[in-house]
Amino acid sequence: MGNPREFQLPSYPGKRYFPYPTAITLDEQEIEWTNKKGTGRIAYREILAIELQVGDPDPGERPNACVIWTSGGAALSVFCDIAGREKHHELYADFIRFLHQQLSPEDRNRISFKTDGKLTPKADRLLVAGVVGLPAIALGLFLVVGHPAAVFMGLTVVEIVYVIAIMKLIPKEPRTYCPDPLDEKFIPR
Repeated sequence: MGNPREFQLPSYPGKRYFPYPTAITLDEQEIEWTNKKGTGRIAYREILAIELQVGDPDPGERPNACVIWTSGGAALSVFCDIAGREKHHELYADFIRFLHQQLSPEDRNRISFKTDGKLTPKADRLLVAGVVGLPAIALGLFLVVGHPAAVFMGLTVVEIVYVIAIMKLIPKEPRTYCPDPLDEKFIPR
């Protein structure tokens, strides 16, 4: 466990994206926060799920966020930046790591840890290969067979196999990850 630690990060009570600069303190038992909208507190034993949303690095895209869920719904959303103006990548990454350190092994087993269900790198590569490869396969079949109906049938079989392979690689929303140890791919880059 350890000593309490305070983080100055944008957050919002609930899930909506209207963050305010917030003082967030994590200690051995709870998360406490204060901003211009008020104060709040969540005991670790109240947390049902922690959702890590890994944003896109492109300007204007969805921000990195940690949404903490209780039985009442989204209790606190902590963000890496405020509408793209301020970036707190290192501090936000430290917050995520420290939060996981504060959770007891029992809490880590009880809490549902989720991501936003992005495609895996293997699924990304297979999608690109399909976009590039299917027209090449169609042309190859036409050159070998020479009959449009046979090419259509062969391409249909290839597409069915391709779709089945892609569907097995696409994560179910939301994807659950193992919190111990925390995988660095869920920390902003």
